[in-house]
Amino acid sequence: MTAPDDATAQEGAYTIRVTSSSIYLNLGGTHTDGNVSFAGDNDWYEFDVVTRGTYTITASMIAVSQLKNAHMYLYGDGTAGQNIPTNLVTESQDSASIGDPSIIKTILDPGKYWLRVRAKEMDDTGAYELNITSRLPPIPLTNGPWTAVAGNPLTFDGTASYAQNSGTTIVSYEWDLDGDGIFNEQHDDGIITSPGIVTKTFTLPSSGVAVLKVTDSIGDSAESGAEIITIGLAFVTNYQNCWVNRLTRFISRYGIIVTVKNIGSEEIENLVLTLTEVPSNRFIYAPAKTSELGNLAPGDEATTACNPTTKEADIQTTLNRRLPPDGSWSWEAEFDLGGSHYIIPNLPPLAP
Repeated sequence: MTAPDDATAQEGAYTIRVTSSSIYLNLGGTHTDGNVSFAGDNDWYEFDVVTRGTYTITASMIAVSQLKNAHMYLYGDGTAGQNIPTNLVTESQDSASIGDPSIIKTILDPGKYWLRVRAKEMDDTGAYELNITSRLPPIPLTNGPWTAVAGNPLTFDGTASYAQNSGTTIVSYEWDLDGDGIFNEQHDDGIITSPGIVTKTFTLPSSGVAVLKVTDSIGDSAESGAEIITIGLAFVTNYQNCWVNRLTRFISRYGIIVTVKNIGSEEIENLVLTLTEVPSNRFIYAPAKTSELGNLAPGDEATTACNPTTKEADIQTTLNRRLPPDGSWSWEAEFDLGGSHYIIPNLPPLAP
C-alpha cells in the first residue's frame, strides 16, 4: 500500500478488511448462515417480496459461546453509497436473555428489501442463523358487481374466497353492504343464508358499494375492494348502429340507437340517460352523450333519437379499429319516482 503524496509517512501494522455486497436471502423456509466476524461488523442481506403478507425474520444464535445477541434493521427501497438502503422499515425486537433469538415481525408489501445484522453489543462477535417465514393473508372473492331491480332480493356470495397458508381455511365471512365500514350489521348488511352468503332487498333505486372481509383459521384477515351495487328500474337492453362517418382509415364516428326498458313495477318520470363509459376501442363523443327519454310506464321501452339522413344522434361514439375491444358500456340514469328525484351512476348496459 502506498501513502498519498501529501501524507505523513508512518510505520506500523495495518489491517485491511474487504466486505462483500449484500447476500440474497431465501424466503423459501431454509435458513441462511451468517457471521459477525469482527467488532463493529455489519452483515447485509437482500430479498424480494412478491406477495403482501406478514413476514417474520429470526436471527438465532448457533451457540451461546458464539454471538450472544443480534440486532436487525430492515430497510425498503432507497439507496445511498454502494447500494446501501436508507429507508428504515423496522428494527428487531431483541430479547433481554443472552442467546435468545432476535425477531422482526411486520407486514410487507411487494418490493425489494435489505436486512442489516450486527451484534447487539458492539464488541461481540460470532455466528448466527437467519430464517424468514411468511403468513399470507386470505383472498376475498365475491360474485360482484351486483345489479338488481328495486324490490327484488340480491344475493352476495363470498364462498369462492380462500386461505393461502398451508393447512388453513376461511372461518369467517363478514359483509358491509351500506358503505359505513361496519360489518355484519343486522338488516343493514343483509340476512345470512349460509356461511359466506347473504341476501338483501333494496326497496328503492340506489347506487352503493359492498365489501367482503374474510378471516382464516390462524386469525389473518383481508378485505375485498369495494364493488358496485346498482339498484335501478330502467336498463339499456339493446344497441344498434344508426349511421357511420368514416373519419380516417381506422377511425369512424357512429350514431347509435339505444333501447331502454322499465323492468320495474312503477312508472319512471323525466328519465334522462347519460353515457359514462364505453369499451376500450370506443370514445364518447362528448357533445352527444345524453338523451331525454321522458316517462316510462312499467314494461314500456324508449329509444334514443337518431336520424340516419342528417347523421344526427343523441348518442355518438368514435370507434378506433386498431384498438382491441375490452370493457363494457355504463350509464347514468336520472329520473323522478314517487315524488323523489334519483340519480343512479354506473348503470350497467343490460337488465339483470
